Amino acid sequence: MQLTRLTMYTPASIIAHVSAGYAAMFGVEPELGSDESGAYTTVTSAEGLTLELRPVQPGDGRMSTVTRLEFRGTDAHEAADRLHDETHGVQHHLFGGRWETLAGTTIRMIADGDEPDNAEKARISAAIQRGELEAEIARMHSRQT
Repeated sequence: MQLTRLTMYTPASIIAHVSAGYAAMFGVEPELGSDESGAYTTVTSAEGLTLELRPVQPGDGRMSTVTRLEFRGTDAHEAADRLHDETHGVQHHLFGGRWETLAGTTIRMIADGDEPDNAEKARISAAIQRGELEAEIARMHSRQT
């Protein structure tokens, strides 16, 4: 079984920004559509996953969707670069990969070889529990430059 469509309820005021971010990540253009429930925007990856963004208006009684998405692939770094160009916010993830937040949804992109081994994950987790997150981020950045 394969996930082919994920519907996210997104504040109407930022739906264009959010759809542009997902489209940049996938290297495609967003598409507009409508049905009996109203207008929506879709972004479909080359692998066939469609992210459907439905607008939520303030006061209409619906909540926007807050979730976490994780994408894996050899092109994760390139996808993160495209997303960064669109949103100017992609960051390196302590446990490997890159991440960004769009409308409350966290997106993590992981390329082959991005994830640290279990010993490194344990060391990072222990440092975070000790309240040393900033030191971990500084160490991570110094390793990448």
